[in-house]
Amino acid sequence: MKWLAFILTLIIAFLSHHDENPYLYYMQHETDMKVTSLSKIRKQMIQEWREAYGVPFASEIER
Repeated sequence: MKWLAFILTLIIAFLSHHDENPYLYYMQHETDMKVTSLSKIRKQMIQEWREAYGVPFASEIER
């Protein structure tokens, strides 16, 4: 499980590399979200990204 967390951290670091804020996105919000499920963390991160960039929910293809 540690390797999975490491890979996710690298992916998130890569995706947040172009942010103005130098800190990793996940590291900033890890303690604020108070959730343990990776799916909940992912959903929260997607929701925050949508709000930040103005992407409507309808634009995502539902599975």
